[in-house]
Amino acid sequence: MCTFLWATDRPVLRLGEDLREQALHGGVASLQTYSDLAVLNLERAQLNYKLRPKWHAYAHMIFDLQFSDENCRVHKTLSEETMLGKITKLAAQCPGSNVLERFFQRFCLFLAFHWEYIRANEVPQVD
Repeated sequence: MCTFLWATDRPVLRLGEDLREQALHGGVASLQTYSDLAVLNLERAQLNYKLRPKWHAYAHMIFDLQFSDENCRVHKTLSEETMLGKITKLAAQCPGSNVLERFFQRFCLFLAFHWEYIRANEVPQVD
């Protein structure tokens, strides 16, 4: 997984062929390992390795990278699937007429916390 994240964590739109191959190799290997651990524990009647939303999004990024050299992390983040789950829960808790309003209020709050975290951990510039 680290190899995939290292290769795709760049602000470029297109990855070179060597970076794409490294990312694919690392990504497929980590998914295969996770899958093997899940099957092994399922045979032992333990459900320790479930399909989490971030693993699902991670798998989609690897599938997209198989057919294109476009950097998938420029357009996608690993929090997309988690946000969809939050929308579903919110829609079930309030009337349909104000679902969008409530969602955007929560999303603005989420962004405010994120920006405050970035501001608080920002490295000061030395002149």
